[in-house]
Amino acid sequence: MKLKGRSRRYPAYGSKMYSIVHGKCPRCQQGELFVSANPYKVGQMIAMCSRCEVCKTDFTRETGFYSVALWTSYPKTILIALIFMLLYLLVLHLSMLLFFIFFSLSMLLLPPIIMRLGRAILLNMFIDFDPNTHK
Repeated sequence: MKLKGRSRRYPAYGSKMYSIVHGKCPRCQQGELFVSANPYKVGQMIAMCSRCEVCKTDFTRETGFYSVALWTSYPKTILIALIFMLLYLLVLHLSMLLFFIFFSLSMLLLPPIIMRLGRAILLNMFIDFDPNTHK
């Protein structure tokens, strides 16, 4: 099924969740938020484009704007930790040693993704989608 020339995706194109999950511009949802698509590229983990290359929306905010993303990262990390704890201990029945090893590895690998999600969520709180932006 096609939606306005696009294939059907979840989350739906035009929603804030689409922009957050895919790392797209909140205004047009076509341009990239981050310089590199790879969150583990050293030196560019959280490097953001200054403007959207499609609709020219400015991603540069006042000094300290993105530091608020750290505050949104904390609850996400706690939620992920609880989910992993339940999964590892109650579902997979891992020993405490294996739990500690897997949990430590998870918490070492997830911060770049969590930080990017925090920035994308924060930017989406202040910029709304406009389907007419790129016409």
